[in-house]
Amino acid sequence: MTTHARSGLRSIMILMLAAFALGCRAKPQPVLFPVGPAIPEALIQEYVSQGDELFQGMHLHAWRRAEEAYARAISLAPRQEIRDKLSLTRLLRMTREIDEDFACPTMTEDIDFICRDPAEGRGQALCDLARAYAAGLVAAARAMKRVDPPVLQVDGSRP
Repeated sequence: MTTHARSGLRSIMILMLAAFALGCRAKPQPVLFPVGPAIPEALIQEYVSQGDELFQGMHLHAWRRAEEAYARAISLAPRQEIRDKLSLTRLLRMTREIDEDFACPTMTEDIDFICRDPAEGRGQALCDLARAYAAGLVAAARAMKRVDPPVLQVDGSRP
């Protein structure tokens, strides 16, 4: 290789190393994560409305389906209002399964959900009832005697 060729090769290598060094000194660019589409409020309200309508069926199958609708709604928007409806529905479903001698494999999870950060008053009363019901009918009867009926009222309903 000639001296002139070596000199040219050396110049190219120096330029490449300089460019590489400049690239290493550049500020790192923030990594942007794709943002999912906004969840339309109408979809959340549709699930809540479905749950409300099914809840009015006042039987085990209806409560199971209402629970599914409320669970879909709360997965989209973890709001206290939806959580309260889901807690009550789970409690009613759980107690009906126990009363009818159906297997209740989710009892522990249900109680954990109902009792997770219960709001004072109604939320605490539901938690106490769930725990007492799981402990047996005698404990449930005692717990029901301690509950103040107006605490369980929903939207002006009668106890």
